[in-house]
Amino acid sequence: MKKIEQASIAASEEWVVSQISEKISELMLDGSNTKAEKLTIDNSDIYDKLFADLSLSFLQELKERGWSISRDDLESFCLRAYGLGDVLNPILLAMAWGYGAEDVGPSRVYRYYQEAVASNFISNLRQELQSHEVNYGQLLKQISGSLTGVGDVFASKILYALSFGIKDKKNLPIILDRRVVRSLRKVINDDQVRMRYCSFDAGGGVTNITKDKYNIFCREISLVGERLNMSSADVENVLFNWRGGVEAQ
Repeated sequence: MKKIEQASIAASEEWVVSQISEKISELMLDGSNTKAEKLTIDNSDIYDKLFADLSLSFLQELKERGWSISRDDLESFCLRAYGLGDVLNPILLAMAWGYGAEDVGPSRVYRYYQEAVASNFISNLRQELQSHEVNYGQLLKQISGSLTGVGDVFASKILYALSFGIKDKKNLPIILDRRVVRSLRKVINDDQVRMRYCSFDAGGGVTNITKDKYNIFCREISLVGERLNMSSADVENVLFNWRGGVEAQ
């Protein structure tokens, strides 16, 4: 990142954090605009077929919940599995949740399962997240560079799920996707989002998430959380579910 751009980001951080904090406070007073959604996964038959010969608890969890899963459901399952030393199943469930009803979901989750089994990098990532000094942007790129076809947006969802249960850290990795970016564009404007967090195409698709920019995003959302006595994930979740942000552009 260029020195001039770094200086500009540092100088405007207080304004950005204040703007986002004010909007989150406003939205929290009117919960009708930020009601969390339960995601329904429509391609259950394909998941059943692909994983038919494998006894994987993430699939059983989906079946028990009627192929409908919320963030709270995802976190609950991940925490139970992590407590048993299982890192793979939580990430498979996070991937299924991340793809939702997309047709490509099952085949990609299956491919990622095969790639993840062939290496131990998912377990290593969980351990790295618990270390004192960790570079989230670097881990983001490690995921998108290790799983074929996984982009940085989806990698942020995997990092988010891997961070469940990690305590004594206010600044944790969170999701940076189209809906979060659309909300941020309404709160702090397009130029600030491009300079600080990422670029976006004409359709709103998120591009150009660099290591530095993802770290800035995680840090500034954490600062918002500190002001409002919320976790970073809760701040991001409000931005994700804000109807005004979703309908923007």
